[in-house]
Amino acid sequence: LERPPLIHTRDLEMARELLSKVYGDLTADVLGHGHPFEWRATPVDMGPVTLFSGAIASSVCLRGVTSGYTVSLAASGSLRAAWSGDAAEIVPGLRAAVLSPGARSEWSTAGPSRHFTLRVDARYLEAQLEALTGVAIRGPLAFSMSMPTTDGPGTFLARLYWGGVYNGEMKRLMLEHAFQAVDSVIFVIGPDNTRSRRA
Repeated sequence: LERPPLIHTRDLEMARELLSKVYGDLTADVLGHGHPFEWRATPVDMGPVTLFSGAIASSVCLRGVTSGYTVSLAASGSLRAAWSGDAAEIVPGLRAAVLSPGARSEWSTAGPSRHFTLRVDARYLEAQLEALTGVAIRGPLAFSMSMPTTDGPGTFLARLYWGGVYNGEMKRLMLEHAFQAVDSVIFVIGPDNTRSRRA
């Protein structure tokens, strides 16, 4: 695999331009008079899915409307996400924020931070879900929430789809996609979750 490019800039305008290409209609502003602006990021573009690993040296605020489904996680520092009157702290190892496309959102950092952002193209995810469930998706799925991360990653299916072919198919799709970039995958499944263990 090719090593993804490293973006390193102290130019706020350049950062704004790059961020808007990935996330949609966003503005970026430096807050306060602490550290000077500096942004490092490694984007991994996998077609409809983009993963950003980044570090910001100053307090920054991003505001706008995202174009894809977005999951924001913190590796260090203090991050906060706000949307539609709600807000959540993005706490390293404990909490993430999950947002839908079209949601007016705001992310802010208080000083230096390291973060990970996963963005999934809205049309791609909705088409995959329609194909998987046979149910038409009308507009973006409503994800504007704070999510605990202490239980590890996983798939959560509505009870309507429990016990069918969906759990196995979802895992097959995840593995197929993951093995394009990595050599091994570990599933963390509860000891009493027999359906997921079988899938």
